[in-house]
Amino acid sequence: MTFVRSVGHQWLKAQLAHRLQLSLASCEHLQSLCCGSTRLESVTHFMSTLIFIEGKPEWLELDMTMNEQILPDSVVLHCFFECCRVLFIRELSQQSVGQVEQLVFTLAEEWRKQYINSKDKDSVSESICSMIERLSNQLMMLRLERRQFTRNMGN
Repeated sequence: MTFVRSVGHQWLKAQLAHRLQLSLASCEHLQSLCCGSTRLESVTHFMSTLIFIEGKPEWLELDMTMNEQILPDSVVLHCFFECCRVLFIRELSQQSVGQVEQLVFTLAEEWRKQYINSKDKDSVSESICSMIERLSNQLMMLRLERRQFTRNMGN
């Protein structure tokens, strides 16, 4: 039974990654940020892994029959928030993150800006946008402090 559950879990992760890729691919600006060795497919698989890091999220509803459809914008926004939350904690504890992790923050910030300007937002989504912005700002301040500390160490 555990094997079947594991396979189902992996299927959901793959489905989420695929649908995230379809959703983000429709936005040329976001797609242009993914270049070189960091393809959009790699980023969405990484995001899916982060989202499922604590098991299947309660807020995420995936329908097997809708595998080729883009996700609603609010779900993509929630996915970005979950990734940013995990990556923020990771950067606080590890000192630095890789190219894919930094790209997730960049894409999240761009998606947030795009979403804020849309008509279809609700209070929950506005709150999520605010939290993504706060995480991004705190991360930027943390990186500036670390850079300043490193410079001061060299003098």
